[in-house]
Amino acid sequence: MRDTALQALELLAVDHALKVREALASAIKDVAFAPHSVVTTLARDIAQSVAEPILRQCARLDRDTLIALAKTRREQWIPKALAMRASVAPQLASAIYEPAIPKRRAFFWKTGMRRFPKIPCP
Repeated sequence: MRDTALQALELLAVDHALKVREALASAIKDVAFAPHSVVTTLARDIAQSVAEPILRQCARLDRDTLIALAKTRREQWIPKALAMRASVAPQLASAIYEPAIPKRRAFFWKTGMRRFPKIPCP
């Protein structure tokens, strides 16, 4: 039964209907025991309305996954969503800030970096 439920959630996470993926993301963003495969799929969704709630709130995403998303996704809303998490590890803050990306530097200065851990300058 558990495998069937997991398969159903995995299918919903890749459903072609945006409303279905949005509803799923909204429903599981606060669920600490949500299936990692489903949460990761939603976090990688191209639709901001699907991925953002997961990136901001889902505790099920591990640090390495968050860092990988920060480094590989180039949408302007990604760093903001990650920066709005309840806690931001220094490694994630460094990945979000990414000094090589001027728009991200501007975002940090506009929003204030005081909420983030100190990031050593290279």
